[in-house]
Amino acid sequence: MFRNESEVVARKAEKRYEALAKQKPAPKKKDSPKSEFDFSEWSFDQNWFPSQASTHVVPYTRYPTPESMTREIVPSIQDQALGFFAGNYVAQPTIVPRGHFEWVLELLTQPDTEEILRSSVNAASLASFANATKSPTIMQQAQAAYGSALRMTNEALRRLFHQFYGVILLVALETGRAVHPGMHELYQVMTPTSDYSVHGRQWTTRLIDIMHSTINLNQDSTTNPKIMVDVALKIDQEMEAVKGLMPPVWDYDVVHLEQPSEHLYGGTYYIYLDPWIAHMWNNVNSCRLSLYKVIRENLTKGWLWYEPALFSETEYESLKTVAEGVLLSTSTAIIASVPQITGMIPFPDLSTAKRRASDPANDEPPPVYTIQPAGTYLDVSKTTHLVHLIWPLYAAAQIDLVSPEMRQWCIDILYYVALRIGTRQAIVLADELKEMQRTGLFTTPFVDRSTLRISDWIEGTNVSTELKDHI
Repeated sequence: MFRNESEVVARKAEKRYEALAKQKPAPKKKDSPKSEFDFSEWSFDQNWFPSQASTHVVPYTRYPTPESMTREIVPSIQDQALGFFAGNYVAQPTIVPRGHFEWVLELLTQPDTEEILRSSVNAASLASFANATKSPTIMQQAQAAYGSALRMTNEALRRLFHQFYGVILLVALETGRAVHPGMHELYQVMTPTSDYSVHGRQWTTRLIDIMHSTINLNQDSTTNPKIMVDVALKIDQEMEAVKGLMPPVWDYDVVHLEQPSEHLYGGTYYIYLDPWIAHMWNNVNSCRLSLYKVIRENLTKGWLWYEPALFSETEYESLKTVAEGVLLSTSTAIIASVPQITGMIPFPDLSTAKRRASDPANDEPPPVYTIQPAGTYLDVSKTTHLVHLIWPLYAAAQIDLVSPEMRQWCIDILYYVALRIGTRQAIVLADELKEMQRTGLFTTPFVDRSTLRISDWIEGTNVSTELKDHI
C-alpha cells in the first residue's frame, strides 16, 4: 500500500559505506570530523513501539553489520484491523444524539475493561479487515481470535446471569419462537417514554413496540388469515401514527432526476441531514415491508384456500392492490436512500445540517447533485454507515414484485458494501438474491386462484373440498 522509503535510504547508505571502505584509508587525525552519514546519532526510544509484534518489519542497517537492527515502520495487523473497524463501523453522534459502537472505543481505553470485550472486538476487527483485504493470513489470525473470544464467552456463560440470558436467547433463536413476553416487559420498564428531553425517545420506543408486534405476527402460522390481515393493518396504522411523532429534523428532501443515471436504479433519491436519520427511516420501511408481506400472504390463504373464501372479491382485490402498491413504493424508498449512504452524493456538512435542523420551516430548495459512482463522497475519516444498509436492501430486493433489473442493482450494491467494509453478511444475502433471480422462487409467492396447485399445505377444516381434491 505504501512505498517503503526507509529501506531505500538504508540501502543507499550501505552502498555509500561500501564505496568508502574500498578507498585508501585517510591519515589518522586527532580530531577527525564526523562522517556525513553518522547513523550512530540516530536513537530510538524502545518504549515507543507497540507491544504486539508486526508482521511487516524492515531491516535498518549500519555498515558493516547490516542486520544488526530491525525497526517496525507500520502498525501491527491488530491495530490496522481496529482502525479499519473504527473507520467503517464506529460513528459518533452529530445533530442526532445517537451514535453506533462509539462506546466500544471508550471502553477499550479503560484499564478495567474485561478481556472478553477486547478479545471480541479484536476478532470482529480482524474478520472485517480480512474480508476487505482478501488476505488468507489475516483471516487465519481472525479465526484464531474468534476461537479465543468464544472460549472466554463460554467461561463467562458459567456465571448465573450470563447463563440465564444465554439460555433464553439461544432457545428463542434455535426454535424460531418469539422472545418471552417478560423480556419485552422488562425492556419497557427499563426504557420509559416520559423523558421527552431525550431527542426521539417517544417515537423510537413506539417503533420498537411495533417491530416486536411485527415479529410475533410473522411467526404466527395458526391464526385465521382474516384476523392476521386485520391485525397487520392495525399495526400499520400505528406505524403511520409514529411517523407523525417524528420531529421535523427527521424529514428528508425528495429529488427527481431529469436524466437517468447509470449508477442509480430509478429516477429518485432522498437527501437526509444525517446518516442515522436515513437508517431509522429504512428500519421503518423494512418493518412495513414485513407487515405487507404478511397481509399479502394471508390474503392469498383466505381467498384461495378456504371455502367459502374469507374475503369478498371486492375486499380481496382492493386489499391486494393496496398491498402491492405499498410493497413497491416502500422498496423504492429504500432504493432512494442508497445514493447518500454509499457516497454517490454527499451528506450536508455539519454546519449546514445544524442550520437546517434549527429552522425546519426554511423552504430553501434541496441541492441537486450529479450521481457519481459509489464511494465518491465517502469520508475516509468517518464511518461509512454502510452496515445499516444491508438488511433493508435485501428486504426490498426479495419482494417478487420488483423488476429483475432492480434486484440485480441491489445485488451489485450488496457486493460493493461487502468489499468496502469487509462483511460476509452482504455476500451471503447477495448470493441468496442471485439464487432467487435464477430460480424465480421468492419469499412472497403469489398465484392466481384459477391455476392454483397446492401440494405442501393442508390444515384446518375450512380448506375447500375442491382444493383437497387437487392435492
